[in-house]
Amino acid sequence: MITTRPDRAAKLLVLLALVCAAACNDATRGPWGRWTRLRLDVQDVPLVSGTVELRVREGDGKTRFETRSVASLLGAIVAEAQTTSVLDASNGRSELHESRSAGSARRYLFGERSYEVQRLSADGDPERPLDEWSVTERREFPYPPEAPRAALDVHDYYAALFRLHELDLHGPGDEARIWVATPRGPAEYRVLATDVRSSSRELRDPRSGATRAVELTELRLRIVPSNPARTAEGFLRTEGEIEIWVERDSKTLVELVGTVAGMRVRLVVTEMD
Repeated sequence: MITTRPDRAAKLLVLLALVCAAACNDATRGPWGRWTRLRLDVQDVPLVSGTVELRVREGDGKTRFETRSVASLLGAIVAEAQTTSVLDASNGRSELHESRSAGSARRYLFGERSYEVQRLSADGDPERPLDEWSVTERREFPYPPEAPRAALDVHDYYAALFRLHELDLHGPGDEARIWVATPRGPAEYRVLATDVRSSSRELRDPRSGATRAVELTELRLRIVPSNPARTAEGFLRTEGEIEIWVERDSKTLVELVGTVAGMRVRLVVTEMD
């Protein structure tokens, strides 16, 4: 039997909070691109349940991703987290990313030539607005010359996944590259399309509670570091490679399998408004 400690559940929460942004895509790309709320649930992990809810908001020339993730052990909540990513709606460039849980938080500020990572502390009062938290550490990293501020720029994990729909990935053999801002500097990843399949997904209507079957074509993506020697962890802070299945045209996330704290975790989409 697999046993799960609260610290493992907290690490699982990191994955929950990071993966959901893959589902945010261009609203013109069919029904899978026209939604404002999406929910993913953990499946097949004994004793642990996990849920992430993502909301997309547009306004004042900005695109905002707001997420709330919860991990439970034997029915008791052991970890919660919230994140916000802000992009320029006109060109998709990342401007800000913030993540918070318990009494700690991290902020990314994206400039023209570099990005800054700030580590924040609640100083014993985590209910205060994040702008009132203390900055305990600052680190600045220049953008690599091979990743100019154009096309697919350097993003936080959320924004990089958000812009997957802009990549030329349509079937097995297609490949693209993305740059991700990490706490240790920008890292390049290869995105490889490897398989296509037809599937039927069960989605709940959050208002009525009824479920409906949705037929779709899914594309399997592998995300691997371009230079494993320079990248200490897997994409989305997992251990090793992750397997992502997306709706082929919109690149909306429908399933993800990865390893977190020694646990094999499977996330599936269960609701979409």
